Amino acid sequence: AWSQQLAGAAGQFLMYDKSRPRPLSAGETVLPDNAGGLATIDTIVDGKTLNISGLPAGCVLSVGDYVEVRQSTDTRALRTLATAVTADSSGEATLNLTVAINTDVFTSTAQAVFEQPSCVMQIEGDFSLDKAWSARTASFSATEVFL
Repeated sequence: AWSQQLAGAAGQFLMYDKSRPRPLSAGETVLPDNAGGLATIDTIVDGKTLNISGLPAGCVLSVGDYVEVRQSTDTRALRTLATAVTADSSGEATLNLTVAINTDVFTSTAQAVFEQPSCVMQIEGDFSLDKAWSARTASFSATEVFL
């Protein structure tokens, strides 16, 4: 049913890592503890360095934690942190990303999302589903897209 809702390879969907829905240090707590785990991107220094605010003071973000850079509902980038960082007493921090964001697409009006950080994906090629009741596994490839 899910693959049919995508209308073939043209359909997009949101993807996030269910095993890491928030930063490791947060445990079961939404981080930051405001609506939706959002922080403000104050400046984009370059594609791999973001200055953000709105985190709890002393908040620890670990290497490999996910952050979503959200320009709009349909324009999102999912990235991981290259270095650990601790927010200062004002809740500000500098994030170093493992892979750069496109600064022609993402600006300082974007938000940093830490609760279920996701990106828009599009299926490439065929979607296959094993028909045997004993082995119901799906297989597909997808690419991050920016709408």
